[in-house]
Amino acid sequence: AAVPWPEVYGAGGDSPGGAGRPTRGAGALVVVQDGRLLAHLTRGGRSVLLFSRPTMGDEDGPGATDPADVQAVVTVLSSLISVGRLSPVTVEKVNGTEVMSLGAGTRAWTEAGARFTPKGLVVR
Repeated sequence: AAVPWPEVYGAGGDSPGGAGRPTRGAGALVVVQDGRLLAHLTRGGRSVLLFSRPTMGDEDGPGATDPADVQAVVTVLSSLISVGRLSPVTVEKVNGTEVMSLGAGTRAWTEAGARFTPKGLVVR
């Protein structure tokens, strides 16, 4: 509570609707790797805020983040689901952008093991 949240790509209006700010709430999850905050998931995982910097490749735009960070998030969620500590997650928003509007930004998620469905990105 004493340390502010890191900046979120898209929070300043870079993405439609803005990414918003993470909040403390029952059921919210954070993913930390080597002491660095990678992601904040709202209860149920419907909305994900990624704290990595956007990539500088051809896929810049909403949802374009470091694929290694996305892989780490999907791996953690999958492992929690496989041991029964978490139900399957359907991500509907990434950094304030609807999953259906991510375009090429979904590639990192699907390569990491998430399934793209009409409801969102499903991690099992």
